[in-house]
Amino acid sequence: MIFKTFALPAVAVLGSSLGLLTAPAQAAVTFQEGDPISAAIEASSDQVREYNMHLTFLSSPFLEGRLPGTRGMEIAKDYVEQHFMDRGLAAPFVDAEGNPSYRQDFPISEQTDLTDQSLRIGDRQLVKGKDYMALSLGGAGVVTAPAVFVGYSIDKGRDGYSSFEEGDSLVGKIAVMLRFEPMKEDGTSQWRDSGWSARAGYSRKVADAADRGAAGVIIINTPGADDERVDELPAFRYGGRARTEVPVMTMSAEAGERLIAKMGPQGTTLMDLRREADAGRSVHDLEGTIEMVVQTETRQMTGQNVCGLVPGKGDLAGEIVVIGAHLDHLGMGDFGSRYQGPPAVHPGADDNASGSAAMIMLAERFTQYYASLPEGASARTILIQCYDAEEQGLIGAGYYTRNPIRSIEDHVLMLNFDMIGRITDDGGMSVTGLGSGRGLKAFAQPFMADTPLKLVPGDGVMAASDHWMFHQAGVPTLMGICSPLHEDYHTPRDTADRINRVNAVHAMNLWGDICLAAAQHPERFEHNSSPGTADVGRPGRPVRQDPATEPAPAPSTGAGPASTGVRLGVQPGNYGETGKGVVVERVSVDSPAARAGIVDGDRIVKWGGETLADVDDMITRLQNHDPDDVVEIEVERGTETIKISVTLEAKG
Repeated sequence: MIFKTFALPAVAVLGSSLGLLTAPAQAAVTFQEGDPISAAIEASSDQVREYNMHLTFLSSPFLEGRLPGTRGMEIAKDYVEQHFMDRGLAAPFVDAEGNPSYRQDFPISEQTDLTDQSLRIGDRQLVKGKDYMALSLGGAGVVTAPAVFVGYSIDKGRDGYSSFEEGDSLVGKIAVMLRFEPMKEDGTSQWRDSGWSARAGYSRKVADAADRGAAGVIIINTPGADDERVDELPAFRYGGRARTEVPVMTMSAEAGERLIAKMGPQGTTLMDLRREADAGRSVHDLEGTIEMVVQTETRQMTGQNVCGLVPGKGDLAGEIVVIGAHLDHLGMGDFGSRYQGPPAVHPGADDNASGSAAMIMLAERFTQYYASLPEGASARTILIQCYDAEEQGLIGAGYYTRNPIRSIEDHVLMLNFDMIGRITDDGGMSVTGLGSGRGLKAFAQPFMADTPLKLVPGDGVMAASDHWMFHQAGVPTLMGICSPLHEDYHTPRDTADRINRVNAVHAMNLWGDICLAAAQHPERFEHNSSPGTADVGRPGRPVRQDPATEPAPAPSTGAGPASTGVRLGVQPGNYGETGKGVVVERVSVDSPAARAGIVDGDRIVKWGGETLADVDDMITRLQNHDPDDVVEIEVERGTETIKISVTLEAKG
């Protein structure tokens, strides 16, 4: 270990020597006898100690939540790759220069980075990060234009509410609007008993203003709103993918007050305008001009699956058993978060540092076991995979199934770990997919009976993790996950200190036993394409931090539904593809899509009369709907284009 020495500033040293810098009197420090943490680690098995090391590193805040494309995720991939190399795994891929590689590159999506921004109200330059912040929800450009206040910018809201009248035009003007939706005097929603409705989301507000020709949009944090986010300016990507070409910014309530005092009706405060907007239409031309500057750069985001190979032996060497876990997580809660509050690191200790740590340890077990096999033994190749971009739609696993190292028909089984760190003695571990291959359940049963874990078995296949892409490709699968899901799922509270390391190691050993036995099992498990569906107990409704897609409840209500939540009932088949709509890989039984006549293979190209860009676009649109909304969808089916009306339903 190298220690650094630092020189104190001369003034500090001098002041100290003269008695000018005095420290307050401090109480005597009392140290606890012993160290319970080190004692617990020392008393643990070698496996638990090693698992703790990997788990703690991968879920460290230093890795920034392992969001694809970030420095933290690069460090996590380096860590896994180095351990795969050290444990003797072979590199299964070839890089662009023709060299062996542990990484499989794949496109995720385009990402827009903010390079410059400024906001000027008349002759006054505002302070970025304090007074305003650009949002990725809008486009780039320089706009200097008169402004108009438009209340909450909600067209055709509930109970006949509307911020606009039929002839209101925003052409050539910057629309200045309030965040959230009409409120009661106490700052809570008029339209929901707790939290906010889907109409409070950024994207729908912006769309309603853009439809009237707005040249730019400024969203002011509404004074008096009963929501802790009202004192925060969201980060650039908080708004999600761009939904309009005009610049979009958020503004603090304090800056909004100054804007109204300078440009609004004489003697009117921002709170006065809020109360007017709470009652209905509130449109006022503002005096003077506003200059908005937003400059961005767009780059292609690339993900990387990190994988290692244990080469097979004998007659079975040409077939593959896959065991995998996704490595990525949510970063600062840029998407998919259930957390209510300002951006924060989502460590993802259970989801899924817990599974990735197991992959590292199983690598050593498998290589040592194969090295011990006698001459002439026959065993399938084992492919260990740590997937990227699972949280963004199973993109890494899906890419592998379309670009495997050998024909996908040579893959005989896929075992997946996703969240094995919170397995309790009461809840246990859910094991699903037992019906996905003929004979698989009977084969796995002796191993399941031998584990100290409580197991919750199921024949069906969950559609919410990487194994689903293998199932769709015709490969039998087994999925292990804690049961039920805990309340820390997809929040900053998913931290290493909450992980049950002992039970995670039990789960790892169970999967290791099954994997090695399957690698030597003489018979294949014939794939069953219709084993039924499976799920695990879910925590409460998501409390999302991203109001562009699903507004979170006000703090006073506690955890609760972020919005009612709606369901279409399709499994997309083209994650990562942009600009070409959504390919329907599978329609869920008895879903709104099935009842409306959408079928497998359809490509959804329009939604509500507007072009549908991609899966992300569809998700955002769904999250801006309420149950029983009727949506006009246009699909391409072969050479036909068909219009279909779908009645959305609440998520079960």
